[in-house]
Amino acid sequence: MTRTVSNDFIQSILDGQQDSGPANILIADDEPNIVEVLRRALANDRVRIQTAADGKQALTLIAAEDFDLIVTDIIMPGESGITVMKRAKEKNPETEVIMITGHASLDSAVMAVRQGAADYLLKPFDDLKVFRDAVKKALARRAVIRLIDKYSALLEDSNRKLENQKDRYDHLADVARVCVGRTLTALEQIQKEAGAHLSDDGR
Repeated sequence: MTRTVSNDFIQSILDGQQDSGPANILIADDEPNIVEVLRRALANDRVRIQTAADGKQALTLIAAEDFDLIVTDIIMPGESGITVMKRAKEKNPETEVIMITGHASLDSAVMAVRQGAADYLLKPFDDLKVFRDAVKKALARRAVIRLIDKYSALLEDSNRKLENQKDRYDHLADVARVCVGRTLTALEQIQKEAGAHLSDDGR
């Protein structure tokens, strides 16, 4: 049975991640009006937005810092959106990428998804809600990955502490066994000496 994820659940994940700071988003497109429309669509979502006018500028920004989400046109001067996505994921495989294009084709969509794109959207955006929902879902996935990484690290740390405690307990158990062994040996010796003494007194 297919289960859908509600927007309320997605928003609850995003709200829970606000303490880690605003999501860092890069929008790359060679059409300035598209960049501005997308930037304004996300302006009130507690995110930090940077923009790039072409693929080359996007690569420069990616080299300088990590992004939680990259929204990139597929066809741009200098470098393609596919190259932008590859470089971003080489640097940080957890970076989410949404591909946008005004030249849709099945081949380009399949290629984008196979290369790791979280979504594939068509320009122009008649309904910005589709874009906003795609961004929220991508950021929610990124937030979940962060939570998994966080709790995996905590679990590993707990396991290390437990192993250290176990080593200490094992060491104490060894010491206890040695002490018990020595005590029993001493008691046996005392018993022998006492028996010998009683024998001497009985003569």
